[in-house]
Amino acid sequence: AAAGYEQAELFGEASRLWLKVSRWDRAAFCLEQILKDGQRGGFGERTQSKKEHDLAKRVADLYQRAGTPEKGLLVLEQAGCWIEAGELATLIEADSRAAQAFQNAGDSVRCAEALERLGDEKSAARQRAGYYRDQEKLELAAEHLVKAGDHAEAGDLYQLNSDFAAAAVCYERQSDWPAAAEMFERSGDRSSAAACYERAGNFERAAECHAELGQELQRAESLERGGQYLRAARIYCEQGQEEDGVSALQKLSSFDENFMEGTAFLADLFCRRDQPELGVHALEAAIGESEIDRINIVAYHALACALEQCGDWRRCVGLFEKILSLDIAYGDVDQKLAAAREQVIKLDQASSQPEGSLWDGVDVRDTRYQVKNELGRGGMGIVYEAFDTLLDRSVAFKVLPRTLNHCGPSGKHFLREAKAAAKLNHPNIVTVYDAGKQASQFYIAMEYVDGITFKQILSRRGPLGPRGALRVALELCDAIAYAHTQRVIHRDIKPANIMWTRDQKTKIMDFGLAKVMEEVRQQTTAVAGTPYYMSPEQTLGKNVDHRTDIYALGVTLFEILTGTVPFPEGDLSYHHIHTPAPDVRERLPSIPESVAQLIARCLDKDPECRFQSAEEMKGRIREIA
Repeated sequence: AAAGYEQAELFGEASRLWLKVSRWDRAAFCLEQILKDGQRGGFGERTQSKKEHDLAKRVADLYQRAGTPEKGLLVLEQAGCWIEAGELATLIEADSRAAQAFQNAGDSVRCAEALERLGDEKSAARQRAGYYRDQEKLELAAEHLVKAGDHAEAGDLYQLNSDFAAAAVCYERQSDWPAAAEMFERSGDRSSAAACYERAGNFERAAECHAELGQELQRAESLERGGQYLRAARIYCEQGQEEDGVSALQKLSSFDENFMEGTAFLADLFCRRDQPELGVHALEAAIGESEIDRINIVAYHALACALEQCGDWRRCVGLFEKILSLDIAYGDVDQKLAAAREQVIKLDQASSQPEGSLWDGVDVRDTRYQVKNELGRGGMGIVYEAFDTLLDRSVAFKVLPRTLNHCGPSGKHFLREAKAAAKLNHPNIVTVYDAGKQASQFYIAMEYVDGITFKQILSRRGPLGPRGALRVALELCDAIAYAHTQRVIHRDIKPANIMWTRDQKTKIMDFGLAKVMEEVRQQTTAVAGTPYYMSPEQTLGKNVDHRTDIYALGVTLFEILTGTVPFPEGDLSYHHIHTPAPDVRERLPSIPESVAQLIARCLDKDPECRFQSAEEMKGRIREIA
């Protein structure tokens, strides 16, 4: 009868009769057919899923009684009876299916047990970590995450649980050095914090940790690795390690804000070692042809003292007089000057005067531009704040080097380039108002910009973040693209020639001047431009086009992101021509790859491989931003 009912597909009657004769496998089969019919729509909405689950459990039980539990397990899985499926899978030692079933059921503990039986300790640990996290037992959750190798997540949980030492160890294993350093410091382990800060490149904080531990030599080493050569040298010397102090000071770059003070200190160390002539050489190279000012006065004083030890009294008198002309109360210079004069009393008074200044002051009486005070100086001249008496406005008044007066047609070329620059009218370019000759020196009168240069920003505040740097780069590209359409190439793009105004805009200075200075320097076998920013073709003295500005812009963007140029030392000409530019992420790993690729393209040795225009570069920056 059961067989007849089954053949007629009356599975309910068939299963009832199969049960009466203890044919569990046939009864299970018939009930499974009823279950499948229900799954195809007979059970209706999922609100009736309890019927489905109950029937699936009944089928699984019958298959198990019939000795074929695998069939029952499949029925339970298809019906979504995950707890029962997991238990049956465990019973028949199908641990992989048990783990999956318990995971689907949200039973993390029994899932973990199944995974452990499979030997998958890491996955089991993750399951247990999830269970304990749900129970808000963060320490136990973190311990299991450590077993699973999920150190970053474990560190986060330890930090939430205020176990900073354990968090630090986890972050350290993950090579997350900034986070590890912070956690070690919060846990009071400043020695480990210092080591992690160094690996993160945060040498300033590493030095502070060493200072708190009283480890002065280690503090100096951290500062030296971080480029704080002057501070490191002072500490080395305080600890009696003058050799290390000299070594640190000799690493100072001319672009370091402490260059003059550091070189003065280096000269003092040479003098202490009875090697004043080495101090003289170092200081003369540092000062170059620059006239005395508030920044290099310390170097002038050190040079005078070194010459004093060398017995060069004539030069001592000249230097001491220059110092007093700038600061009448500078140290003990008045006494030193008197002593030096006594040594050269028999010499002609004229020979005891300071050597002629490269930059003679401009006599502005009865002239259009009334000079007020000096704003700054560099290789292209001295900039003053001045008042235009004709148009009744403040201007920036740049006086060009006197060498321009003695270089044939260069004066005419200067006026020609100034006229070209005066035609530039762009919100991100400093406007040129006037150019000419006053008191026998060439000058340019420009828009007076209330702000500071990016060189000063880097010196005082440090590098910019990627978002801020890209915003600046967009404005620079806009200005350079405009200038290039007017057939004006800058040739000396660098942070010192870029202003940041009070209303938060960038402005580029000195358009056209680099070309004039190139003509002047060519007559003295020198190459124009600033070596740190010069393109390979400019370094070689070749004819350049607008793509030389793209290269310099790449160097500038590299510097405002990292605080240093791609090639800060060594044979700069060789590096620009032959050495591949370093990836900016070598200096600052957090820089996005897209930004690193942007800079790398700007710094390609081959102009054909760079951005072919500032407009193209601007488009790429917009895509990145």
